[in-house]
Amino acid sequence: MIKGITGKPSALTAPAINLEATKAHVDNASLHTTAGEKTKLAGIAAGAEVNQNAFATVNNIPAAAKSDTLTVTGGTGITVTTNPTTKTMFVTATGIATPGAHGSSHNNDGSDPIPELVSLKAKVTALEDFLAYMPIDGGGFQTTPGGPVIDGGTY
Repeated sequence: MIKGITGKPSALTAPAINLEATKAHVDNASLHTTAGEKTKLAGIAAGAEVNQNAFATVNNIPAAAKSDTLTVTGGTGITVTTNPTTKTMFVTATGIATPGAHGSSHNNDGSDPIPELVSLKAKVTALEDFLAYMPIDGGGFQTTPGGPVIDGGTY
């Protein structure tokens, strides 16, 4: 019976481990993994590496290494400022330089107006003012004509 418990051929041979050492081993949580830890470890592919703070490609600029740096710089009339604490980047047009061709949406109230649009808007405003004095559908003038003389009449 002793051989069955100790694995030794004789009762006089000391066992490889005693009950006190066995209990200490069983109670040591750092030596054993939980079922959740075993599941997690089973899902890790062979040759896997620790996550890297990296990018693969940004606007056709490929990363040269697992952990690479991408630097954003401002051009003429553009400043780039960063806040590492909030992890934000601000790209600001300073208005110092004339922007390149880009402006179908600007108007004469903007800081970089489109000259053709400014000229056209002035002409439309003048036409609107002139038409405000014109009788519409055969009606009379709402105010005494004092506008330009056209074909002998004052409008």
